[in-house]
Amino acid sequence: MNSSAQLTGHYAKKDLVNKRVVAVTNIPPKRIAEFICEVLVLGVTDSHGEIVLLESDRPVPAGARIH
Repeated sequence: MNSSAQLTGHYAKKDLVNKRVVAVTNIPPKRIAEFICEVLVLGVTDSHGEIVLLESDRPVPAGARIH
């Protein structure tokens, strides 16, 4: 799946491989600029305006429902 999330402030591409984050995946693809986005990765903005990814503080199964 592709995401247009702007994560370069805190994360290198290699840091994201196999990283478990909170995301919404059952959304239709959407064009953002010249990119097709297929997943909504959730994060918050830190005091410097950079995105910090949301993660679970306990083990949860991949694909678990977000409440």
